[in-house]
Amino acid sequence: MSNALNLGRLIFVLFLVSCASVKTFHMGDTTDQLAKAHAKSEEILTHSEEDFRQKKDLMDNLAKAKSSTFKESEQDLKERLKRMQSHLQSAQSHRKLMAETLNEVENLARQHKKIPGDQPEYAKVEGYVGLFEKATQDFNAAIADYSRESNSFATEVANRKLFFNFEAGAFAEKLRKSIASGQTQAATQAQELSRAQNILESFESGDARLAAEQLHHQMITASKQHEAKLTELKDLQSQFLKVTGNQAKVPSTSPHWKEIQRLVTELDRASLALGEMNKEFKTKADRFRQTVKGTP
Repeated sequence: MSNALNLGRLIFVLFLVSCASVKTFHMGDTTDQLAKAHAKSEEILTHSEEDFRQKKDLMDNLAKAKSSTFKESEQDLKERLKRMQSHLQSAQSHRKLMAETLNEVENLARQHKKIPGDQPEYAKVEGYVGLFEKATQDFNAAIADYSRESNSFATEVANRKLFFNFEAGAFAEKLRKSIASGQTQAATQAQELSRAQNILESFESGDARLAAEQLHHQMITASKQHEAKLTELKDLQSQFLKVTGNQAKVPSTSPHWKEIQRLVTELDRASLALGEMNKEFKTKADRFRQTVKGTP
């Protein structure tokens, strides 16, 4: 996706801590296990939050592109995104509880290296560890729900083909060739017009000359129309290169996507029209040659 959006499958696993129901809490080991689990939860949550931001950005950019296909899926994707946010908020809440219980255990660890089962603080540690394990379970469940919803979102985007990369570089090269061909056509037309003018200057008066003059005028008109269309094509090319930034690929999530689509449509039409105008000129030129046949 745009900005390296990852639509791959999210798979998160945070292993549960198992410190409860021991005869003696060795506080250094206990806090170390809890701290490792808490640090892993931060990594997982950060990954999930970044995934959510990217998918939200995708929605914003698709909305700006105003694709008709996106319009059909917009409400469904918005609801999926809302559920993703809810699961994420739930995971954040459970991780906060993990942090709070870890802090309590760390406070006790500063006072005791170990706490045997017959000590009054033992019940406190056991309670905190139990709370931490429950919060870890709930965190895992919330992340699993988020992951499923995120994957479902990604599947919908892929199936509906809402995102793809436009080969802007390849299109620009095709456009360059079309303009080069149009310039060659214009040069050939100029030669034809010059030759026709020379023939007319030495052509005797009469019906044939009148017909030839009319065809010559039509050739001039066709050539001017071709020249105007070639100029239009060059102007559109400049706009296209500016809006695509000369990039080889442009994602459909680009904020300029609607403008790019418009330009591509106009460029295709202009290229086709340029070819048709050249055919029209050639038809007039052939008729002119037939009319003055036998003239050097």
